[in-house]
This record gives sequence, C-alpha cells and structure tokens, in this order.
Amino acid sequence: EHFRSSGASGCPLPPMATAVIPTTHPRRRWGGGTCSSRHETLATDLTHAGHMEKITTPSSFTPSADSASDGPTVRGSTSTASQPALVRGSNPRPGVRSSAPTVACRDVLSGFRVSLRGGQVGEVEFVATSGDVLVSVDDGKAKARPWFEETPREWVEGIWPEQVWAPPGDVCSVLQRRHQLRERRDVADYRHSLSCIRGRDAGRKPAELAAELGRPEDWVHDVLRHKQPQKPRNLEHWNTDGFCEVRYVKRRYHEEGLYETIVQGVNWQQDKVWRVHKELNGDWGLRTVKQCESGGCGRSLLRVPDSSVKIGPGDASAPRTTRPHDNWQCRKQFDGCLKRSFETPVGDRYYWWCPAHKWYVCQECQQAMPDKPTSKQIRGWHRGECPALDALVYRIVEDFNLPDPGAQYGGTARYTIKMNWYPDGMAQVTDHRHDVWTILVSLGSARVLNVDYARLLMEDGDAILFGTQRHGVPPAPPSQGGRLSLVLMFAPDAQIEKAALSLAGHFVPGFVPRAPQPPEESWSGEEWDEGQDGGGDLGWEAPGASRTEGHLHEDDVASLCALGFARGDALQALDVCSGSATAAANLLLGV
Repeated sequence: EHFRSSGASGCPLPPMATAVIPTTHPRRRWGGGTCSSRHETLATDLTHAGHMEKITTPSSFTPSADSASDGPTVRGSTSTASQPALVRGSNPRPGVRSSAPTVACRDVLSGFRVSLRGGQVGEVEFVATSGDVLVSVDDGKAKARPWFEETPREWVEGIWPEQVWAPPGDVCSVLQRRHQLRERRDVADYRHSLSCIRGRDAGRKPAELAAELGRPEDWVHDVLRHKQPQKPRNLEHWNTDGFCEVRYVKRRYHEEGLYETIVQGVNWQQDKVWRVHKELNGDWGLRTVKQCESGGCGRSLLRVPDSSVKIGPGDASAPRTTRPHDNWQCRKQFDGCLKRSFETPVGDRYYWWCPAHKWYVCQECQQAMPDKPTSKQIRGWHRGECPALDALVYRIVEDFNLPDPGAQYGGTARYTIKMNWYPDGMAQVTDHRHDVWTILVSLGSARVLNVDYARLLMEDGDAILFGTQRHGVPPAPPSQGGRLSLVLMFAPDAQIEKAALSLAGHFVPGFVPRAPQPPEESWSGEEWDEGQDGGGDLGWEAPGASRTEGHLHEDDVASLCALGFARGDALQALDVCSGSATAAANLLLGV
C-alpha cells in the first residue's frame, strides 16, 4: 500500500484517491497540504519577496482530452514538474456533477498558481487536511507578497488579496509551479527529525517513516545516525513535545445560528494584554501589561532590569539588556511611590519605562496602574451557562479524542477551554506561541488566522489543530462582522492528532477512539452565579480539590493565583500536572 505524507504521523490516501508516489519524487507536506517536492533542494523559507526562490521554471499547461483519465493518474519516474497530474475528480457538493478535468489536491502545493472552476485564478495559500484548497485570488498576474517584521496593528486597504476556499474537485489546472514554504525550513526539518526518532523508538522502519514524511530514505537514515536534533534558532525555550503538524478540517462545526446563540448566551468580559516570559532557568512567567500614558502613546512599559525572555512575535533568544540608572522621577506619584525625586536611589528594585518617551514609573505605582485592555472580549467555558456551547464543547471533545473535561455544572474544565470574541474587524490578537497544543474552532464571520507565514481564512465551523506554531488574528476591515473562536488547550497527545486526520477522511493506522463519556444530564437547580471568569467564585468545588489541597504546595497555588488565575483553576491545573507549577502554568496560558 502506498502512502502520501500528511505530516508527522502520516496517513494513507483515502481509498478513492489512492495513487503511487514514485520514490524519485519524494513529497513533504505542511499540515494537510503538500509542502515540497524534492525538498532537500527545493524547500525554502517564505521571506521577503526579493529573497524568494523559484522552485521550478514556471510553465503553463492546457489540459487536453488525452491528459485526463477516469481515475487517479499514476505518475511514473519520467513525469516532470511542469506537467500537472490531472484527474477527473468528482465535485463533493451534493447535486453538482463534475464535467471538467480537475487537479488532485495531492498535486497542489502552497505557492502554486491555479485556475478554479468558476474562472478565478490565484496563488495557493494552504491545503487543508480535508482536501480543500485556500487560494488568494488575483487578476491573473502574481503580486509580490508584503513582508512585515510584525503584523500591522491597523488594517491597510489593498495589501492583501481576496481569499476563497475551493472544495476538492474545483481546482481545474495548475498554471505555474513555484512552491513557497509557509514556515521556516529549519522548523519543518526539526519537527520531521523528531518524528523519525519517535518512529524508530516505536520499532518502525526507516522506509516507512520516509514514506509518511515524504522524505528520501537517505535523509531519514542520516537523521537517525545523529543525536537529538538541535532546536531551531530562537525556539530554544520551547518544549520538544509541542512541535506538531497543522491539521485543518473545513466546516465541521457549521450550524446556522450557533454563533448568535453563544454570543448572546454568555457573560463576556473585557480582555487585557498578557505577556508570556520565560526565565533563563526555564521557569515561566505571565504578566499583565501597563501602557505609557505620555501623549496617548499606549506602548507597553518595559521592566528594568529583566532577566527573562519575552515570548512573542519576535521570538527573542536572549533577555533585553537595559542598564538600570537613577536619573529619573516616577510620573505617577501614587501613595507609597518609591521614586518621588531624581535623588531617590533605585537600589535593587524594578522599575518600568517607555523608551520612546522616556516615561518612567516605579514598581509600586506600576502595580496600581490599570491593565492595558485589548480589543476583544473573553469568556471561559462554564458548563451550564449556555447549553448550545456545552453541546459544541462535548462534540469537539469526542471528535478529537480529548480527555474528559471533568466539569461540574457552573464549573470549568480540567484543561483550558475558553472563547475569544472579536466584535468587529479591528479586534485582534498579536502573533504568539504556546508550548501546549491547541484546537481552535471559528464561528461567525470569516476571519484570517495567521499560522507562521500562512494567512488562513477561517470560515464558520472550521477547526484547526496546531502546536508551537506562531499564530495570531490580524486586523480586518472595520466593517467586518463579528467572530468568536472556541479554544481548547491541552498537553500534546499523538492520539489527538490521529483523531484530526480521521475527521478529515483519512484512514489512520493505530487510531483508537476514546470511549465517549456523556456529561450528566441532571441539573442541581441552583441559581446561576455570574462570578469571576475562571470559576473561582462560582460556589462549586473544583474536581479533585478536596483530595488535592492536602498534598499541593500552597506556594505553587499562590504563585499561579498571583499570575491572575482563579484558585479553582490553579488547583485543577496543578492536579492534572501532578503538582508541577511550570506545567500548570503552561496549561493555563490562553490564546
């Protein structure tokens, strides 16, 4: 049986699309879509347009009657990259019969230019695990891709093309073949190296691993001859288990009126800016952010001195170096101010400043300042608050083979389940990463989700699984409709990734669904308490709280509470993580 690559775990083609992938043309895939052909020489980073490498000489191809077949095309070793592999595919939309030759989704790579059934042309941005192709539509001429060191905070009209999802069977032909990797090459190499090592430890053969990953067998042997691969540059702080493939399933949770029901059925709260930091010794830290008040600046204040690394869009590899000094005066002068004059020494205390305006505030006054708000609303999942949301959560848990949330009525889950609501196009989230794995379900208006260098237009009901990939929600036109994301964060688990592949229609060897555990149907009858988000003041006992508090260190509980988490959530996280405060902080970090 011949397999196509579908990421770290790999999977066979669905029966109706089985085809031979010749070993002379190995393939590597990014998420559900092919990532590279002959990857050793052709895989490239997606960088500034001036540095993009053309993978093959572009060529156009006009399909003829002889080039189509009634079944999947089997390509021999003599096939060339300039000829698209055409199949007469069936349009998956009910009641619509395909009458024109189409391109198999396995033969479409990010960066390729394609024509669609409706006459549109454009560049492939991403291929979903379920086979749908995301295309950036243009007027027939490829446009240079904008490059930003950091995602713009305001919408700029005209810099990004319109995007459309094409179902399998709607891609008619490949017009130009120039593959562009939507992530850093060194990260993809590292992730696949880990897959080879794990496969070897599980007793799998190099030939089998090469077939799944789309790598040459020599490359797999070379990886296995060496020791543990070196982590990618500026990602040295991240947990090895967090690296996984992106899996994307289209329209799985689309339901008419579900977005409106949930938005109107929960008690939303104003979100605030958090910054994740990691100390050089590996300990995590989570801080709320204060902002500079000079002339409406709004920039986030920086701490001095600071020995931690900010985990954010820049993926810093070392702490910011700023030499402390006494030549400043606190601009707030609250009660208890520690630096009322220039003459007061700072000593070994922290202080905060804005480099742009030389705006300073002492540690005591900084704590009394209001937190910097974000442009979105948040709400943790509280079982019983919104029945439609409860049903969606338990459906996702069953679909993706997730552990039982263990939530009592009025309480929250044993792992992070929360929502972000973006009322309009200007609500956004800057790019960031997590050590844990994330399942994100999008409801409401279509909205772009940045995943590494890809811009994924998430439509109502779409679901995505990712790990340490950098991600965020960039601004959209101000008139954009509302959208919410349901986010589930959990410890890495290979069975969850296999479940995602199974949802996308793939046969996955070794996949064993967990036995579903339906929630209790009884309701205690107590009146709903709108306590603080996180469940700490809802009057319920956290699962495991009575048996946990006796052996957990109170200092660990207090440390998590000091980071802004409710006591109930802190106890649950420490219980799940066997008392490890660091692991508990990882689970509690929200998107």
